[in-house]
Amino acid sequence: MDQLKAMKSFVCIIEQGSLSKASELLNSSPSSIARLLASLEENLGIRLVNRTTRSISLTEEGTEYLAWCRHILNEVELMETSLEARKNSISGELKISAPIEFGNIFIAPLVNEYLQKYPTVSIQFNLSDKFEDILQSKLDLAIRIGDLPDSSLIATKIGETRLVYCASQSFLAKEKILKPIDLENKKRVVVSSFRSEWEFMDQGEKITLVNKPILFTDQISVARQACIEGLGIGCFYSYQVAKAIQSKQLTIILDDFNQKKIPIHFVYPHAKLISPRVKHFMNWIKDKLKNFSFY
Repeated sequence: MDQLKAMKSFVCIIEQGSLSKASELLNSSPSSIARLLASLEENLGIRLVNRTTRSISLTEEGTEYLAWCRHILNEVELMETSLEARKNSISGELKISAPIEFGNIFIAPLVNEYLQKYPTVSIQFNLSDKFEDILQSKLDLAIRIGDLPDSSLIATKIGETRLVYCASQSFLAKEKILKPIDLENKKRVVVSSFRSEWEFMDQGEKITLVNKPILFTDQISVARQACIEGLGIGCFYSYQVAKAIQSKQLTIILDDFNQKKIPIHFVYPHAKLISPRVKHFMNWIKDKLKNFSFY
């Protein structure tokens, strides 16, 4: 039995949740994948999964074996890419993810530049404001904006941004807003990836406003344009509205009550398992980003 192939197939089966889905990715038949799994269990002398016609679940031993498989397969990849690095040749595939606006503004141009400089590298670049599960989606690297939940992932800070509250001059000409409490009954435009509440600090006191938006959307561009057209007040990361503020289409309000810094991180699987090409790309991007302002 090809042990590495069997381990890769086992990991694929568990990550896909079924033999049929795994067989599609592995370009094999479900029956072949089933036989390989059975041979693997027979070779190990233990049951790895409990199978029904509808689902697959790991046994206790299967959970432990899965962790070892992932570790060993990552070590093999690390060895292979280390040999690549010795030849001073950065090559292979990278799978990365970033928030839509941040990715379009800052990362996409750098990805293009990197591919021109290192033509033996290929990149799958996903843009989404929804957090992808890095392990499940097999991402090498992701950019996250905001406070991070505790996890086994490694985070490297690459910068900071901040939230800004803004509206058009035409809207502000009709509405007097001097303190956060003045927003209580004002029309608001809310982006779903942000909190459903807006928070401010007034002389050390935290003020929380529950949102009842006139417009609720998952698209930054839609919310931004609505604010430019005077429909209401919006909350954005500063880089998302930098051009609109510079051109005076939007005006920042209540800045003295809103000083919280928002961290921006690279997030990736355990540092000991990071491949040289991922590390090279990450360090290259970090060096480029230090010349940009997100604040």
